[in-house]
Amino acid sequence: MDAGAIAHRIEGITGPDAELVELVWMPLGEAKQLDMPAVTGVMLEELDARIADGLKHALPVPFYRMLRGQFLRELL
Repeated sequence: MDAGAIAHRIEGITGPDAELVELVWMPLGEAKQLDMPAVTGVMLEELDARIADGLKHALPVPFYRMLRGQFLRELL
């Protein structure tokens, strides 16, 4: 969606509590260089890998969870 379609925009509000207030589209490579929560960086890496694999429907789906304090990634 083009940002021009936003009915009301409040300029200058950014930060962790304003995640969806100040949206910006940028190339994936640039987005991965931003200061962001670790989980967001992991999801961008997953997206990059899926794009590289052709976004095929048959690709396995990553499933993330914590088990006994350990972060696990499984493919379903």
